[in-house]
Amino acid sequence: MMNENQVKLAVMFADVAGSVQLYETLGDLQARKQIAQCLENMSLIVVDNGGKVVQTIGDELMCQFSSADNAVQAACKIQQAFDNAKRCSRLPVRIGLHYGDVITEENNLFGDTVNVAARMANIAKARQIITTEQTIKQLSPESNFYFRGLEYVFVKGKSDVAVYQIIWEQDKEMLTYEMPIQNVTTSLDILISYSGIEKKMTLGSSPVTLGRSEQCDIITYFPSASRLHAQIECRLGRVVLVDFSLNGTYVKTQDGREIHIHREELLLVGEGLISLGMPLNSNEESIYYKITQ
Repeated sequence: MMNENQVKLAVMFADVAGSVQLYETLGDLQARKQIAQCLENMSLIVVDNGGKVVQTIGDELMCQFSSADNAVQAACKIQQAFDNAKRCSRLPVRIGLHYGDVITEENNLFGDTVNVAARMANIAKARQIITTEQTIKQLSPESNFYFRGLEYVFVKGKSDVAVYQIIWEQDKEMLTYEMPIQNVTTSLDILISYSGIEKKMTLGSSPVTLGRSEQCDIITYFPSASRLHAQIECRLGRVVLVDFSLNGTYVKTQDGREIHIHREELLLVGEGLISLGMPLNSNEESIYYKITQ
């Protein structure tokens, strides 16, 4: 029996991707002004498409919709609006959503659906809309949305969840409609080690942050490192290194290659070494990683 405060809703999280870099580049006041304008614009689109903004959390909106159609429509409209904006005010947005049972209390939302929607937003890259098979099944036949299956991902406390990407770009000629989902590993262990400190990750773990800030999970003292330099995250059954820094990140892979990324992402496999802001041959210390499937 459904609780009187429990209803079926589509929950959407939309946030500004790369806000950390924006603050570093523009400074606090200007960055905050741009992010606030971005959130306001997203809020208007949410309301125009039958939704409600439940909370604003930092650079992120949590929204609710009575139908999956309205939620996906709003998500597409947000991405299209920001894609068409003037370049000087264009900010990348990532969106995650899920449809299911939600508990409503005092203008807030609780429950498994909220957690899964937040997980989809965490999976999404900039300019992406990520959702679940459960949401896709709720879309009406006449909705005419384009989507493609990605993979199964681990969500804490649940069995593997089938993940889909909503295609919002106008030009869909090169896209395959409803691509089959690929099975991926359901077992993943990541060890990250530096200066006697070890962090372990599995599927569904929160990202491990690297940098000079005391807020980072791995705190380094490399003079070339930024305060929040990079993070290692599990995404769609894979391990990804994301660089946010001014000087870039150097990675020595298990085949001996050294790869430099700057404001980019790199898929990590096997084991290797990471150096923040300087080549490994110039750095007496490095961060070790090992990935076991």
